[in-house]
Amino acid sequence: MIQGHLEVLQKPDLYRYLKDGHEATTVGLLLGMACQYVGKADPTTNLIVRMHIPDTYDPALGASVGAEVTPACQAAALASLGLLYAASNHRQIADFLVNELGQRPQGDQVLPVLFYFAPPPRDQTTFVSSALSSFAFLFASST
Repeated sequence: MIQGHLEVLQKPDLYRYLKDGHEATTVGLLLGMACQYVGKADPTTNLIVRMHIPDTYDPALGASVGAEVTPACQAAALASLGLLYAASNHRQIADFLVNELGQRPQGDQVLPVLFYFAPPPRDQTTFVSSALSSFAFLFASST
């Protein structure tokens, strides 16, 4: 249970934890911070979450920017985005999440599907599940 410990972390501390690149720590921080600010769309948390979703990058930055974000971190970021905007009915976030439902996680660690009839990779299933649950959070009733 979150006891408010993430609230006291300063931006340099968050950066240090995220910079280490430890997947479990990154997933925990993304989800924990989103849980801390459920439905509040906190700007700092929003920025940190969006840094882990390659489709939110500016196209001018190039496609190589998201190569270092693991599929698990991308899925956690999608789930975190839904928590941040829970019960807000935010149209742009909803459009983004609907678009993500048909996507695969990006990056070097994602293997291409070799056969059309092959089941989707586990990373893709996790990614789509996160997008779908985020979409559900977005339109959940606040009562």
